Amino acid sequence: MNNSSSTPEFPKFPIGEFEAELEQEHAEFKSAIEDLSEKLLTQLQDQNPELADAKITKQNDIEISITLGRRKRDGILSGYQRQVQDVVLKYIYSQIEKQLGRQITRTELTCTPAHISLSEANKFDQIEEDYEFAVAKGQQNHYLTYINNIIPECQTNRPNIRIFVFAPSPRGARMFTYVESNGIVLIDDFFKPPTVTLDTNVVREWWDNRSKIEHVEKLLELGKNFEIDLAVTRRIHEDVPNQPLAAKINDLPNLLIQEIGAVIRLNNWEVGTDTVGVTEFVNFIESIETSDEFNHMNKDKRPDWRDWDHIHTHYRYGRDYFLTWDSRVLHFEKAFEDFGIKVMKPEEYISQHQPLKLEGWAVEKISNSLQN
Repeated sequence: MNNSSSTPEFPKFPIGEFEAELEQEHAEFKSAIEDLSEKLLTQLQDQNPELADAKITKQNDIEISITLGRRKRDGILSGYQRQVQDVVLKYIYSQIEKQLGRQITRTELTCTPAHISLSEANKFDQIEEDYEFAVAKGQQNHYLTYINNIIPECQTNRPNIRIFVFAPSPRGARMFTYVESNGIVLIDDFFKPPTVTLDTNVVREWWDNRSKIEHVEKLLELGKNFEIDLAVTRRIHEDVPNQPLAAKINDLPNLLIQEIGAVIRLNNWEVGTDTVGVTEFVNFIESIETSDEFNHMNKDKRPDWRDWDHIHTHYRYGRDYFLTWDSRVLHFEKAFEDFGIKVMKPEEYISQHQPLKLEGWAVEKISNSLQN
């Protein structure tokens, strides 16, 4: 194993291959549309011979609503993530072996999170951001091009056009909106609602119908209206390992709560989903766990590795608010705040939330698309 102490070099992102893949997707989509249109036209003409020579003379108002799922993150981006994570893990192993002066096995690092510096993590995140932005914006532009191609040449006035693309991401969903009226572009922009990460105990309130369920219902309502972006981390599976509750995790997307990957632990890693952690956060938690305050706490009142991983993942993805009723976590609320992490109770967040005004047609269409 390489014992070099130099900073790991990330593999070059295959941007050319990404462009080729996107063009292929567009070509396949266009071909499918043309094939379907031809079949429908043939069927229409067979049933109505008098329409055989008819031509479209006017294209009415057009609305297109698209939801991009995780499938878009597979393929090129997932392959790139694997390469980066492999480089980082080898680097971490090499550093540990250098310190120990011997080789190590995976079982020796059972609770060790894989991590890199925040600056290196930000570089990797920017690549993912650019990729996901390009995919979503590319879809919007593609549909606009398709619409322009189907407007008859004899039509003198343009139809009213509304295109809405919803693109979920661990760092927060984006909503791309294009609105055109009477040939004038009114909106061609995107926005990201506030990102809210839910601790497992918040979800349990919903499942168990406990006394605080009204606060969870309010959060779900805000999520359904796209005023906030709701997520849980993959560590929820370690919090709820047993049936029948474990099966309910799969129903969270129906509540518009996405599951994002956890930080990688060398013995607990879902490739392509989990993410490398951040050294600064690891050092921050170490400073807490070595403090006199922590050492004098009852062990049952200390956050465990799963608690740290929930918040670490939240921090790693740059999400805005971490909501919990766990007293073990809330005990360190001030320390988290000093580190730049907003941890609070759900009712506290709800009381300070500022409502967003979105176009009702887009909210309804995207909500229905996600739940189906």
